[in-house]
Amino acid sequence: MKVNFKVKGNKISLNYKLKDKETYKINKSKNRFSFFVYKKPIQIIGFTSMCKDGKHIILLDYDNTAKWIVEQDITLIQDKYTLPPFYLFTTKEEKADNTIYGNYHLICLRRFNTNEIFNIIHETHSDNAYKTMPLRNIFRSYVLRTSSKGKRSRPKYLGVIGKKINLEHEISKPHLTLLESLYPTLTQLDYTQLDKFKELFKDVYETSNY
Repeated sequence: MKVNFKVKGNKISLNYKLKDKETYKINKSKNRFSFFVYKKPIQIIGFTSMCKDGKHIILLDYDNTAKWIVEQDITLIQDKYTLPPFYLFTTKEEKADNTIYGNYHLICLRRFNTNEIFNIIHETHSDNAYKTMPLRNIFRSYVLRTSSKGKRSRPKYLGVIGKKINLEHEISKPHLTLLESLYPTLTQLDYTQLDKFKELFKDVYETSNY
C-alpha cells in the first residue's frame, strides 16, 4: 500500500487512491483522529439453527483444528445426548506431521430446546466465538454459511461422522431439504420422524474479504 503524505508546519496532507475492493473509515474522538483503509466486506448467505417452533438443531464450527479432536467431540456428545450422526463439511483441510487439520462445519438435525443446545455445544472444542454467537445474532441462533466467500466456494461435504444410530428422534425437515438441495451426494440416513415445518430461517451477513 503506497500512501503519499506531506507534513508542513502543523498541516498534514495525505493522498491515496482507493482500489476497487477497498473502502475507508474515519474515527474521531476528543483526543484522537484515525483514518483506516481496508477491503470492503462481502455479503455471505447462511442458515440459522432455529426451527419454526423455536427449537434448534446442532451446528458446530471449528477453525484450524486437528480432525481427531472433532471426531472425539462427536463420539462423546453422541453417546451422552443420544444424537444421530453429524454431517461433516470443510472449508480448508491440510496435513502436516501426519496430522489432518482444518476448518470444519458439523450439522446434526435432531431438534432441541435452546438451553439443551447451549449445553451440548459448550461441551465441544468448537470455536469460543461461535459458542456465543446467539448473543450477537439478530436471530439469536447459530449460523453456518452456504454461499461462497470471496474466492472460496461453499463448504465441501466430506460425509457422515459418528455412529448411524438414534435415527428415531425428530429431526428438522427444512434443514434436511436444504442440505439435500445443496449437496446431491449427501449421505442418506433412515430418519423415522421428520417435523412438519417448511420454513427455514436464512441469514445474510457481512464478513471480511480475505
